Amino acid sequence: MALDIDPPKSTPYFPVSMAIDKDVLAIVSNDADRRYQTGNVILVDLLALDAEIDRHAQQNKDPRTFFIDPASIVLSSAFIPPLAQEASFIRRGDIAPLLIASAATDSILNLEQKDKKLFCEGRTFDEDLARPCDVAPNYAPVSRAPILIKGTPKRVSGIDGVIGFAHEAEKHSSAVIPEAPEIQVFKLSDDGKNLELGTSFVLGKLLFEKELLGKTTEEKDKLRKENSGVKEQVRLWDLHIVEMTGGKNYLFAAIDQIDRSKEVLSIGRRAKIVWIPLEELTKDTLDFKTIGSFDLTEATGSGGIRGIDIAPGLGTRLQVLAALRQPDLIARVDVSPEDNGQSAFLQKMSASVCELPLKIVSSKTSRIGFATCEGKGNAVLAFNTGTLRVTAINRDFGRGPGAIILDDRSQKPKVIVAYWLDGSLGVFSPINLKPIARVFPQAAPNRDGGL
Repeated sequence: MALDIDPPKSTPYFPVSMAIDKDVLAIVSNDADRRYQTGNVILVDLLALDAEIDRHAQQNKDPRTFFIDPASIVLSSAFIPPLAQEASFIRRGDIAPLLIASAATDSILNLEQKDKKLFCEGRTFDEDLARPCDVAPNYAPVSRAPILIKGTPKRVSGIDGVIGFAHEAEKHSSAVIPEAPEIQVFKLSDDGKNLELGTSFVLGKLLFEKELLGKTTEEKDKLRKENSGVKEQVRLWDLHIVEMTGGKNYLFAAIDQIDRSKEVLSIGRRAKIVWIPLEELTKDTLDFKTIGSFDLTEATGSGGIRGIDIAPGLGTRLQVLAALRQPDLIARVDVSPEDNGQSAFLQKMSASVCELPLKIVSSKTSRIGFATCEGKGNAVLAFNTGTLRVTAINRDFGRGPGAIILDDRSQKPKVIVAYWLDGSLGVFSPINLKPIARVFPQAAPNRDGGL
């Protein structure tokens, strides 16, 4: 129930997603407990953050007990509908709109960014913070509740990105967990203000059809009858678009494929990574034979997946880093999507150092990765992406580490973690995860739990 109090204007409240465009960091909060019935998006000036970090370091202030003043780094902020899920900047030349998946309004919120400010219908949000931007052309209505949105590094085959949609029946829960999600491609208008939606497909149905390859007609009919509406169900957790040097571009998805036996109460999950050539997504009908996949449950024994990240590998190989559950693991899989999808499971990290792994991010120029662990200890890990050897751990700097981003585009690289339960941001050195700054006072209610 919403309370009769003012929502925070420039403070995260259950931050769920972050995105970077040049020197701007966007933080999206979704008001998960519906305390205010509104979320927010905050733009932070990363250059100003660097300057504040240097200033406080010279004063020997302890980042564990001292917060950087948000007024010194916040560029712009806006109210948005609650239950926002994920955000992505789409940079196309001089324009870089911020797109936010809004599961509460069945739409993609499209915010214009100019001179490090957010605009809506020609006005800045600073001029009228009380009125959210909720009318066309800044909303692209869709048929289902979007939860994930990813942009391509550059326009590929006329595609600017992909949207993942939740199951209709679960779209209004605070933790949206879809069971029959769709994936849909989109492209932006030249001015970046409108989305044109293209091909959509239900991933679970395509995977099930692929499982039927090589089966006789009788076997197919039997499997379809026994698994009607069951094996088609998947839970979509993450999406990534990978641009391969001199080759194809791929969409990678992290899914739990639901596997129900004939006993109604017996429910299992198979954690999988799936990849699809982006050029296939421009066609009216997607050929399931072009889909590659790797069964992480078979390789590791884990029965669930959360976040993934893609790191460069040798030749045409890619290193897929996956946060797994039941049991908790961080795994690395080398895949060659251009070589008939051949895969090899190589490494896994024990759960003893990371309880309930959630999100992973890795450097594209060095063999270093980072992960958030939302279980006991509130851990943030640094590890070698080749060997998965842990190189540093930071614990209990905040409560509920979730979204994580690596800012390695400047002379002062840093790892930024959004703490979901207390609303603060932790800034760490990528070398040893030493805390170098803390931003935003703790705002969320004191409660236990996780994503």
